[in-house]
Amino acid sequence: MKNEEVTDCGKEAVFLQKILDELPVIAYVNEYRKPGDLKSLRVIWSSLYTQEFLGLTREDIDGMGFVFFESVFHPADVEFFNELSEKAVAGSLEKVFTSILRVKPFTGEDYIWLYGLVSSSTITRMVSPGIY
Repeated sequence: MKNEEVTDCGKEAVFLQKILDELPVIAYVNEYRKPGDLKSLRVIWSSLYTQEFLGLTREDIDGMGFVFFESVFHPADVEFFNELSEKAVAGSLEKVFTSILRVKPFTGEDYIWLYGLVSSSTITRMVSPGIY
């Protein structure tokens, strides 16, 4: 890959990050450390809006591992989330589906009902220094 292409990719990544940070959407990307092991699931990226909504920094979210899901989702919805994750690992989950979950920001005591579209896909990421 030429240096010009790397520079263009870097500029595009910054541009896309700015777009994602401006959208009022809870968006995050998960990764299994061990494929098929639900407890190894962790967040590897979250939008600025997600961080502000939850009252956490990206480092907080990234460092929590599976505890993030247990801390943020209502206990009854954690079970639902577990079922979805098992289906995703088995490959029997629709690519895009709707979901309703209760989420509790760290800045509050009450759960908030969230309705939204969920995208489930398997992406193999190439890791380069400093790039997610």
